[in-house]
Amino acid sequence: MHTIANKNKEKIKALLEEGEELYEDEMLSDAEADFLQILDLDPLNSDAMSYLGCIYDQTGHFASARNYFQKALALDPNDATSNSNVALSLADELDRIDEISLHDEIEYHQKITSYLIRAIKLEPENYLEHEFVIVHLDETTL
Repeated sequence: MHTIANKNKEKIKALLEEGEELYEDEMLSDAEADFLQILDLDPLNSDAMSYLGCIYDQTGHFASARNYFQKALALDPNDATSNSNVALSLADELDRIDEISLHDEIEYHQKITSYLIRAIKLEPENYLEHEFVIVHLDETTL
């Protein structure tokens, strides 16, 4: 049993490295397959969940993106990137809504802001990495 676990760890590591390279090369469907395979081997792999969220966000599958971002965040609420990803997902969703009440728009802004503040508090040294969410939010909602 221990050997299988080690083989899975090795396979997961190799799939993660390959998936990251495919993602960087914008070969999203191939990267998606690797990350889904990781989740078959390790259903609680937050890295694979985060990458799947990014892939689905980029391909317009926003509900799936948010689902994976929130799953990753639930596994590690203190992960700055997951907090930032949820904020970006909410900002993208807000941007796609044609008509929204002022009350609902304010709620979106409050949620987005709370995730961003948490991300920045968790990693203040990486503030600039989270800045794109702030800029995106500013461009789409002001």
